[in-house]
Amino acid sequence: MNTERPKLVLSGSSSLQDDIASWKNHFEANGHDVIAAPDAWDDSKDFTKQLTDLYTAFYTAIDDCDVFFLMNEDKNGIEGYIGANGTAELIYATMLNLTKNKHIDIYIAKMPSKDVPAYDEVTSFLRTGWIQVYNPL
Repeated sequence: MNTERPKLVLSGSSSLQDDIASWKNHFEANGHDVIAAPDAWDDSKDFTKQLTDLYTAFYTAIDDCDVFFLMNEDKNGIEGYIGANGTAELIYATMLNLTKNKHIDIYIAKMPSKDVPAYDEVTSFLRTGWIQVYNPL
């Protein structure tokens, strides 16, 4: 019997720390190990080093996860906001499944607004079944 908890990467805007904490608590309470989540930006650290460390750790975690969850909360007046980094991470997880035969379950929190620049990509990924809108039952 496998008692290992699924490893989950929580993606989203680092400026939404309260939402990140809430989602992290939700997933941990429902049997997941959250192995990566956006940290608050530290303006006192060297920008280039911090960015390099962040990307390296985050994408390495995506390589190792069982579940990828994009917390696309409302932001800047846009429902289901997905920024450039969230889009890149979502595409990366999807491409790991397609090109490396990974079996990552990929979810977004909600359907994004048509104002989200990656709306067409997200809807095509949903149509193909590569990603799903999360339904916490």
